[in-house]
Amino acid sequence: KTYLARRLVARGNWRHVSQDELGSRRACEEECVRALRQGWNVVVDRCNFDEQQRSHWVQLARSCRSGPAMQLVAVQLLLPLDLCRERARGRTEHPTLGPHNCDEVISSSTVPYDTPAHPGITPDPRPVLLFDLNGTLTSHTSVRRASGTTRLRPGAGELLRRLQPHFRLGWPGAHVAGGGDPWDTLKPLARYFGRLHRLALVDDDAYKALPGESSNMLLLPCWRHEDPGCRVLQRLGDLLLQLVAGLPA
Repeated sequence: KTYLARRLVARGNWRHVSQDELGSRRACEEECVRALRQGWNVVVDRCNFDEQQRSHWVQLARSCRSGPAMQLVAVQLLLPLDLCRERARGRTEHPTLGPHNCDEVISSSTVPYDTPAHPGITPDPRPVLLFDLNGTLTSHTSVRRASGTTRLRPGAGELLRRLQPHFRLGWPGAHVAGGGDPWDTLKPLARYFGRLHRLALVDDDAYKALPGESSNMLLLPCWRHEDPGCRVLQRLGDLLLQLVAGLPA
């Protein structure tokens, strides 16, 4: 966060408001109001991990608005914890975080994080459901290469139509681990989603889940289009709709 904030300040029309440097949220709020009223762009360097914390800055900005031109932007930096720890260990000028305490502080700061929404827009409450394509919703790669065609698994279109009102649907990219072989392909979740308790990945390969994320995977049998009467997706839809009905808001 601080690196990005300093890059903005270097442009000459930004003020950096950092709780690490000012010591308290109240001091940050006062500095933020002062800078906005003086016509500066302001970057608030703070974790702000939930909607309530971010709402303070939204309200402050709106209270200082003198015209329709003000823009509010939330920047979410999604980095692996190991990378955060590695960077923190190398920081020698940070006022509160350094090699002596960074592991403990970062571990204690991994609270559930909600994804920022545009100010004034209610966040989408639907759980996130991510689908693998190859062997899950479409025919397996080896079959596609042999036949030159891609086929949808029976019931795929109907499944997505049934689920769309109740889930946010997506198709994740993949990360290839060090070896680079097909079986090293992984699909990290925590790197891109701060809260995994309302997130599931539907896949046909268990090895694609990272350590600690296997409980977020729904494992299906691979479909190679030999079975045109496959009813797996119909059963999956029935199960998911039963589960989502019992989830808390």
